[in-house]
Amino acid sequence: MSRAVRTTVLIVAALAALTGCSGSESSGSSDGAAGSSASKEGGATDTPSTNTPSTDAGNPVLVGITDNPATTMAMRENGFTPDTVTIKVGDVVELTSGDDLVHSIVAGTLPGMSVAKDLPEYYRFDRPGTYTMTDEINEHTATVMVK
Repeated sequence: MSRAVRTTVLIVAALAALTGCSGSESSGSSDGAAGSSASKEGGATDTPSTNTPSTDAGNPVLVGITDNPATTMAMRENGFTPDTVTIKVGDVVELTSGDDLVHSIVAGTLPGMSVAKDLPEYYRFDRPGTYTMTDEINEHTATVMVK
């Protein structure tokens, strides 16, 4: 077999292998999303966590700055203010520091995000249910109820 034929065969085999890998990855998603991070952020999780709501509402979606949050929850050394809010599906909640401390917010099973004075985080809630927000540093919790 000539060198050109061997090179062509190797390239075709490599492309076939790559195509096969990406095809199986997209079909592995249970909610129809093709292996995107959005399906992990907004979808229900397969493995339960202590922060996963009992209604299996999934995770809120971390979003960029918004001018119109439905409500604001301030984290302080002694807890959240308010500690319970009720919002509609699709609403955004602003989480901010109500003191001069840095807080680490955990929403559902999402990794902790740092929140400091004048550096809030925004979460959108796309599914009805009850969500627990936890300040990892001070170990306080708050509840977001989505109707």
